[in-house]
Amino acid sequence: MSVTVPSTPPSDRRDPKAESAPQATRRQWVSRLLSRAVSLWLKAQVESLDELHVEIAARDRQIFGGILPWISLKASGVVYRGLHLSAVEMHATNIRVNLSEIVRGKPLQLLEPVRAEAWVVWQVLDLNASLQAPLLAEALDDLFAPALATIAPDGTRTALSYSHASLEPGQLCLSGSRDGDRFTLKTPLDPGDGRFLSFGAPSLTWEGQATEIALAPFTVDLGDQVRIDHLDITLEAIACRGHLEITA
Repeated sequence: MSVTVPSTPPSDRRDPKAESAPQATRRQWVSRLLSRAVSLWLKAQVESLDELHVEIAARDRQIFGGILPWISLKASGVVYRGLHLSAVEMHATNIRVNLSEIVRGKPLQLLEPVRAEAWVVWQVLDLNASLQAPLLAEALDDLFAPALATIAPDGTRTALSYSHASLEPGQLCLSGSRDGDRFTLKTPLDPGDGRFLSFGAPSLTWEGQATEIALAPFTVDLGDQVRIDHLDITLEAIACRGHLEITA
């Protein structure tokens, strides 16, 4: 893990001789304190990660006021609530934190919601490692169980179990079972206008049957805290770029 706080931009630098030693020492101390608080806060949000790089850009007055005008983080090997992510990159601006409490040893807190730009890569290996995570399993069940129930002989909704995930250009493929009957589910993903994720024309194939069953397309409202600007699905990974609001 590495954390850096860039120097004040060249146009705003003062003559080093004009800066008192106590002021320079205080700035360095607060910078290190904020850097450590930010890294600890980030690590507390996830279960584990392999690498983390944090970069903060701020002038002295902003640092002393608990304002981080620009922050960037890059992480790899992230596990969040059972979801495995190959790479995560985020950029945020105008972050207000509780500096007065941080200097007394308290953990960092956000004083107001932060709007961040995010880029996430979800490789096939990560996707399969995440299938049993409650967060993903519950989401998949909520998404597809109603559609599968409509074609069940008795119209019931029973638990689904997903055992394998793969990717094709533009679409997600899931293999699993329901009451011992194995199936393969394929669905394109389209972010639409950013807030609504569209599952267009999903298709279902039961094991031993060559005929695909067309399911009704549907959309999911991601809420006003998330916006997907770009979604790319290849054979190797799902890459997503967008914005989200952080309130924790």
